[in-house]
Amino acid sequence: MILRRELRGLLRGQVVQSPLVVGRALDLIGADLGVMIRLAAIEVVEDDVKVDRHEAVIRRNQRPGSATRRSETEMLMDTVTYTTHRGRMSYYVEAEIILVDASGREVSRFSASSTQEGPFERGEFDGDPSRLNLQGDRARFFDPSVLSGQTASIEGAVLEELAVAIAVGTFDQVLAGIR
Repeated sequence: MILRRELRGLLRGQVVQSPLVVGRALDLIGADLGVMIRLAAIEVVEDDVKVDRHEAVIRRNQRPGSATRRSETEMLMDTVTYTTHRGRMSYYVEAEIILVDASGREVSRFSASSTQEGPFERGEFDGDPSRLNLQGDRARFFDPSVLSGQTASIEGAVLEELAVAIAVGTFDQVLAGIR
């Protein structure tokens, strides 16, 4: 019951994570070591970005009673500009890892990092992109599922590599502590 309360407090941010708190939790479950992980840095950089300008014809917002001398087709349509961006996106993530014993003492400290990159492409428009009425290949530049898929692929790879680095580093630190 006490462990559950401690863990809930940590998860809800009610208890500040510290070696002493982790040590108390370790003592309650009878574990010898625990690991505290803090993300120290996250950098996202776009490189080799190629920007292309494109035009599209959209319907103009018409106010009732605002007729002019132009033809009705000209009054209802407008030419706008949007851009497409293609390039490489790289992620760098660094974590600080602290091994703690059941007394709350810091046993070891190390850092681990990961870098991954991949292609990206997106569109930018000063307005609602659904009004552009883009067809085929061009519509993907504004598709939220395509955009999130591109970043999710890179983020998944960088986090997987970071998890492996943390696991290997933790294992190495534990082995180094055995005398």
